[in-house]
Amino acid sequence: MELILDIGNTNVVGAVFDGERRLATFRLQSNSSRTEDEYGLEVISVLAAKGVNARLIKRVVLGSVVPPLTSVFSLCCRAYFTCPVIIVTAESEHGVTLRCDFPGSVGVDRIANTVGACSIQTPPLIVVDFGTATTFDVVAADGAYEGGAISPGLVIASDALSSRAALLQRTTLEKPARAIGKNTRDSMLSGIVLGYAGLTEGLIGRFRQELGADVPVIGTGGLAPLVASATTVIDRIVPELTLLGLRILGERLSRLTN
Repeated sequence: MELILDIGNTNVVGAVFDGERRLATFRLQSNSSRTEDEYGLEVISVLAAKGVNARLIKRVVLGSVVPPLTSVFSLCCRAYFTCPVIIVTAESEHGVTLRCDFPGSVGVDRIANTVGACSIQTPPLIVVDFGTATTFDVVAADGAYEGGAISPGLVIASDALSSRAALLQRTTLEKPARAIGKNTRDSMLSGIVLGYAGLTEGLIGRFRQELGADVPVIGTGGLAPLVASATTVIDRIVPELTLLGLRILGERLSRLTN
């Protein structure tokens, strides 16, 4: 069995695989002030609650976009799992060509999404990840990462409104019934949810113009279903694309070290 950890700015998403079969998935809150022992005990506890014996884990694959938590989880996994720990970074021998100005600055989540997308669909592709940030990534026909766009995520936009505007209260994100809101809450939902659907349509349209092709779009991330319900430009939703990509990258890097 292997444990895959996707460490993001809001959540740490983990999954345990036995071969191709996924045995468990879990989410922990990302908190840079927590110690390796706190996270280690929580991971062990969560795995036990899901019926997974941590001593049977033979490999841990870790991808992180939060540098302080990268070191915390590196220490955590080495202390609580008696198996190799593979940390995937932009500098790893991941086999993905990064056609951008500063390859070392590409987030490992975007590399993992590129690899995961290519494993389930023939490129060229566009991948949109609706997480803490909303990232748009272009995957070339040869599987190379071409670049993309980054915008604030829906939750960040919603939190910014409620924290900076005294009369606007935080609200649960859902698709509004109409674009013209008849009250403050519906107006906020229109601006955020339908606004991000429009952002998605606009950027994908521009990408396709620059690529000169009607490239298919894969959506991922926790809010992908919500945005996809408000637009037709997302062709396919793969909720755990990043985990899939990290798992493949872990296998590649493991072969290099054996």
